Amino acid sequence: MRRLCLFLLSLVVFGIDEEKTCSNENCRIKLTYFDVKARAEPIRIALRRANLNFIDERLSYESWIGGIKEQTPSGSLPVLEINGKTYTQSVAIARWAAKQSDLYPQDALEALAADEIMDVVQEILTKAPSPSDLTEKERLRKEYATGFMKKKMNFLASKIVGPFILGSQICIADLVLYFFLLDMLRSGNFDFIQANYVDAFPPLVVLESAISSSSILLT
Repeated sequence: MRRLCLFLLSLVVFGIDEEKTCSNENCRIKLTYFDVKARAEPIRIALRRANLNFIDERLSYESWIGGIKEQTPSGSLPVLEINGKTYTQSVAIARWAAKQSDLYPQDALEALAADEIMDVVQEILTKAPSPSDLTEKERLRKEYATGFMKKKMNFLASKIVGPFILGSQICIADLVLYFFLLDMLRSGNFDFIQANYVDAFPPLVVLESAISSSSILLT
């Protein structure tokens, strides 16, 4: 009885989060990014899978450097607005969007595994050397590809149950890995790292193929 009273008191003091998820009735959502897939596509897929209406604002690079960049909280994209409140950081937004659908694992250990993958992907991207001198950048990127990046790619490959990260069920971490990193490599947009770099990691190739043929891309 005492525990019940304390629980009821906590509800009075701290309030009740009656709406743990967004709906089209209680959330006005706007996602701002460039007119490419990359870091926004996992978010778009998750929101569509959750049947949430959202404004999909796609900026040109000219408009971005022409003044919009200075108007964003961190000078980077994507930016998510929910009921007028702004949120940043692509993985954080992707994780939230996934929780509105069935793309974020309910099991705590599976959620931990998914979060681990997303953090490693971010680590690979953020630690890539990017000096302004192109000759130096090429040299450092080639060292990176055979050193730190190779180590992390092997780690990612070792974590994949197959065909997806957690097995037969696709989750948000698969989409982050695919659109943030694998697709970037395949398209030749990871400067000075060859497009066939992924081929050295067979589990990643299997995952890549499974996602590219998945109906989730049609969501």
